[in-house]
Amino acid sequence: MCRISLNCICLLIIERVDGHFPHAIRRDSSSSDLLYFRAFGAFMIKAHGPYFEPMINHVHGQNRKPKTRPICESEAGGFSTANQAFLSFLGRELTMQRAPRKRKLLRSPPSSASSEKSVKVKPANCTNAAPCNAEPYPDNTRPSSAECRAVRDDLLALHGFPPEFAKYRRWRQLNGVQCGVKSEQLDDDDNGDGDEDDESVLDGLVKIVLSQNTTDVNSQRAFASLKSSFPTWENVLAAEPRCIEDAIRCGGLAPTKASCIKNILTSLLEKRGKLCLEYLRDLSVDEIKAELSNFKGIGPKTVACVLMFNLQQDDFPVDTHVFEIAKRMGWVPSGADRNKTYLHLNRRIPDELKFDLNCLLFTHGKLCFECSKRKEKPRRKESLPISCPLLNYCETSEQDAFNEST
Repeated sequence: MCRISLNCICLLIIERVDGHFPHAIRRDSSSSDLLYFRAFGAFMIKAHGPYFEPMINHVHGQNRKPKTRPICESEAGGFSTANQAFLSFLGRELTMQRAPRKRKLLRSPPSSASSEKSVKVKPANCTNAAPCNAEPYPDNTRPSSAECRAVRDDLLALHGFPPEFAKYRRWRQLNGVQCGVKSEQLDDDDNGDGDEDDESVLDGLVKIVLSQNTTDVNSQRAFASLKSSFPTWENVLAAEPRCIEDAIRCGGLAPTKASCIKNILTSLLEKRGKLCLEYLRDLSVDEIKAELSNFKGIGPKTVACVLMFNLQQDDFPVDTHVFEIAKRMGWVPSGADRNKTYLHLNRRIPDELKFDLNCLLFTHGKLCFECSKRKEKPRRKESLPISCPLLNYCETSEQDAFNEST
């Protein structure tokens, strides 16, 4: 018979005879089973003398040798041997259930010398918000500072500085951030202040979210439609998700992007009490990464873009174009992932060249067939009519692969 069944039988027997016991030991809602069994045992000893003492000793959890001999049928007052054995066994089972468990002895702490050998402290995992400072490719010394500057100059001579990034570069100059491109290269692109200078950090974050997996034209249309439908971010937060989706549908992935924007605004209001990210300007780079990464749907590339474009920090985002070009040129191994590429390039590329080189590589990746993953040559007017200047920086095996593809 299992222990649970014995316990149930015992409780049933006690409940049946509970009314016959004196009022002082009857069960009430505040008494525990152990206290009740002890009171029951004391009553039985008083009423029947030494015949029930062995069982009571078990119920009380006492391991002392009983003073009386085991109960026999002639002295039990009508109790059979089977009932005696059952009661004794039941008492032992109850004692085992009620007895406290043995606790393991606490060992004394090891000495400092032995603890250093036995305890292995695992390094903190690299997160998107705060990557580890360890160099992922310590044997790869590319790109060098001279190579970065040469690539920047060649792409600048080929494309000119991209006009869509000119306003961000001007903001960096106004904030005293040194840029590598000569100032006269931007004279034709500087059209004054206008409304461009009114872009807030929150505006920039939403713009970058809308630019994911779509063209620049579509993302700009989506942001303009969103601002025209909802003049303030408070209006966006109060709007229904379906209304936000309709406003940004031209940018693609409307449900996903609308949910991300809604989550950003909701979290920002709960944490800061207002829909504003300008406080990030007073934080360090690591603190900014930690803050932005707390928003659901914001990854390392989006964080890096906000750092570089809207907060004028020296960072180097790695999008698809930059990632493919870096692998083609041998700046990172062919099997590298995007996070390690981000770490490696941010350590190797000089701060004064990061902004210009990133904008030029992004533009070149969109226009150059040889640096893209497209299998067929694009039929676009903006495609490059000449050979890619980056072939001069690629390794021999990569140059042969490029030549065979063309």
